[in-house]
Formats: sequence, structure tokens, C-alpha cells
Amino acid sequence: MSCKYKKFIIPAVIILQFFWIIVSVLMFEINLETGKSIILKIVPVDPRSLMQGDYVNLNYSISDINIDFEASLRPFVRVVIHPNRKGVYNYKSLYSKNMTLDEKDVIIKGTPYGDSIFYGIEHFFVPEGTGRAVERNADYALVKVSAGGNAMLVKLLTEDDLRYRRY
Repeated sequence: MSCKYKKFIIPAVIILQFFWIIVSVLMFEINLETGKSIILKIVPVDPRSLMQGDYVNLNYSISDINIDFEASLRPFVRVVIHPNRKGVYNYKSLYSKNMTLDEKDVIIKGTPYGDSIFYGIEHFFVPEGTGRAVERNADYALVKVSAGGNAMLVKLLTEDDLRYRRY
């Protein structure tokens, strides 16, 4: 490589990194604006990270489902969820191309891991010292799901939030 191109490599790498960060942020913002809002039942656990502070580790009712061995080997699966009478989404089935979906069905993408499926929304960071209170009070999670099935955790809800539609 000649000397005249070396001075452009570092600025080009920096520009590409900024571009990647901007695109990542825009993707999250687009999901917040256009994603479908769903409510999931959670089973919280309160760990602590010395480097990142308090967070609530969440397990969802749609995480522990029986999937066949072939599906467990895939890098990701698409899960069909459907709301109950309270508006809380529950597992319906794994998605297949030939299935007919109900208008209320939502497809959420997850990664199989043993007997569980991870959706990328299993950690919620909270202000320091509030993890235990959040663990005791949180019953549900408000999640936005993009058209591609990617999920983003928006906030945690209590039973009262759900009952009085405060979200």
C-alpha cells in the first residue's frame, strides 16, 4: 500500500464506525415508532452487575416452550404469539411458511438455547438500588416488535398498570 493512501484509512474507519452507530440507533427508533406493542408475562430475577449497575433479568412465559430437535439447531426461530382476553400475549406455535395467521397474531424472532428461547429482551437496567423493588412489583413487560420480528423492551408494568391501561 502506498503512503498516499495510509492517511485516509483511519478517517475512513472512524466514519464507518459513526455510520454504523447512527444506523443502529435509527433502527431502534424506527422500531419504537412503527413496531407493534405487545404485553408479555414475565418472571423476574434480580441480579447485580458490578460494571453496569442494577438490572432485572427477565424470563418470559413465551421463553419456555417445547421445540423439536431440528428447530433447536437453527440459529433463530420465529414464534407466533396471540393475545388472551387481558391483552397479554402467549405462545401459539412456531411459525411455518404455510400457516395461516390470525390478524392479532404477532411473530417474534428468538434464538433457541436448550429448552428456552431468548428474544434479546431478557435484561432491563434500572436505577441503582431499585432492582429488588422492580423485581417485587413487575408482572409484565411492554415490548415493541418490528415487522421483521425483532423485539425491544420498552418498560415493565405492574398488574395495576395492566388493569387500568396505564402504559
